Amino acid sequence: MQRPPRISKRIWVLLLGCFFVIGVIAFEAWRTTNTISGVPPGQAVSLKLIAGKTVLVRTANQEFTSRGTGLANEVFTASFVLINSGIEPVNLTTLVISAHGPGVSCSEPPEQRWRKGGDWPLKPALNVQLQPGEEFAYVASRSLLMPGNYFLEPTLENPKGQWHGITPFTCIDIVVR
Repeated sequence: MQRPPRISKRIWVLLLGCFFVIGVIAFEAWRTTNTISGVPPGQAVSLKLIAGKTVLVRTANQEFTSRGTGLANEVFTASFVLINSGIEPVNLTTLVISAHGPGVSCSEPPEQRWRKGGDWPLKPALNVQLQPGEEFAYVASRSLLMPGNYFLEPTLENPKGQWHGITPFTCIDIVVR
């Protein structure tokens, strides 16, 4: 029986080096998707909407957390509570509920729905600073003038001018009649 060829030490070192580089790249990709830009490297930041206090929209006649209706020019109020569940302080340039529409809904993929319709943000909270474990309650009101389908979603801008959604990426449809 013939013996299989041996792999030289150089090839083993090359293979181990490749696996190490792949591991470092994978870790960096994971770390950057789980932090907010503008925070020094290595400082993981975790912001999330608090369960039970997620986005709530109120009109004169109803409250809803996923889908609702309103009338053109009717004032609605949207609110949510955000917590810094990380171990480092967080500085946010802008915290806002973005409203997009008409002609768009939460059922569309994010990359499509953010490109459709106009941008009708609610009043932003500026320069929000959260210490670890600290909560921030956001409340804002506005009316939408044109009938149609809109979506509302909490978003933030970091100090580098980059916009992000907030976990768990709550999206609310509102139909304006």
